[in-house]
Amino acid sequence: MDTLHHYDEKGFLKAPVTYLICLILLSRAWWLLAMAGVSRQQGSELLALFYPDKSALYASLAVGMLPLILLLLVGNCHRAPWWAQRLWHWGYALIWPVWCWEGAQVLRTLMATDGQFHWLIACHGLWVVWGSLYWLRSRRVKRFFFTNLSAAYI
Repeated sequence: MDTLHHYDEKGFLKAPVTYLICLILLSRAWWLLAMAGVSRQQGSELLALFYPDKSALYASLAVGMLPLILLLLVGNCHRAPWWAQRLWHWGYALIWPVWCWEGAQVLRTLMATDGQFHWLIACHGLWVVWGSLYWLRSRRVKRFFFTNLSAAYI
C-alpha cells in the first residue's frame, strides 16, 4: 500500500525510482547520442564503440523513442498535447514490445559471441529479466500509469 510520501503536493502518485531507471536504460541510445553530440570530435568514435553497425543504432533510436517520451511525460502529462496524453494512457501496454526487443538483443548478442560468457552480456540479460519482472509484478508501476490517468485530462 502506498504511504503519504509516495504522493506529491497535488495528490498524484510519484514515479517510482526503479521505474525511472528502467526508462533511462531502455532509452539509452538517445542518451548516448546526446553525449556523442556534446563531445564534438570524439562523438562518432563514441557511437562506433557502442554501435559498430549503424543500423543497430537506428533501430535502438526507434525503439527507445517510446521510453524517452514516457520519461519526459513523468510529472508533465497534464501539460502535454493530446497525443502524448493518449500515449501515457497506453504506455504500460506499449512498453512490453520494448522489453521483448531488449531480450532479443541479448539473445542476438549471445549468438554472435557463440555463447561465450561476458560480464556485459550477463549484466544486460540480468537487467532485462529483472526489469521486465519488476514491470510485470509491481503494483505501484501499474497504479502510477492508471491512477494518474485523470491528471492527464485535467
